Amino acid sequence: MGNDLDDDDQNLSIPYSPLFTSMTAIDMVDIIDRERTAWQPSFYTVVPKGFHCGRTTTFGEYPFILDTATSLIYLPYSELLCVLSKGSKDDSDMMTDLAEVINAQFDPPAKYNYYYGSYFTECDAIPPSFGVQIEETTFWVNPKDLLNKEVKDPETGYCQTGISDGGEGPFILGAAFLTNVVVSMNIASGRVEFWSHEFY
Repeated sequence: MGNDLDDDDQNLSIPYSPLFTSMTAIDMVDIIDRERTAWQPSFYTVVPKGFHCGRTTTFGEYPFILDTATSLIYLPYSELLCVLSKGSKDDSDMMTDLAEVINAQFDPPAKYNYYYGSYFTECDAIPPSFGVQIEETTFWVNPKDLLNKEVKDPETGYCQTGISDGGEGPFILGAAFLTNVVVSMNIASGRVEFWSHEFY
């Protein structure tokens, strides 16, 4: 049924592109400071090679939890190597808030809302292009998934964006990313495989 990859039932089928696939290792890591995680893995994670947003590409290897129960994408606030589209590199020691950089590229720019702990912008805003690079493949997120119109600030009427600040971690690739890919986890082999989901 739902977990049978050979089942051709149309009700269980998800359109995907076989041309854009990637396979990477699942890391079983201790991310949360809990006593039992010293002997029992706390999360299955992957380590993306970078992120692409508008004219900016970032590189920096951090473990990310794949979590369908989290709606947003929580990104690092740390040193990242940024490469602009014209090819110049900025590898300074400045701390970069990646979520701030990406949310500033919404039109109009999204602003941080301290009450919600996330970014908000006009509900008809134009999101930037955003992709997650896993191994050598970049998986692009549908712009519709970068604007959560179900979460509105009642004071401003603005909508929540799909990108937020993960601080020092844990970092999460939540539903805003996972609705754009088909994922197969093989725990026995320690590998996870991604297929690009067709935009809807």
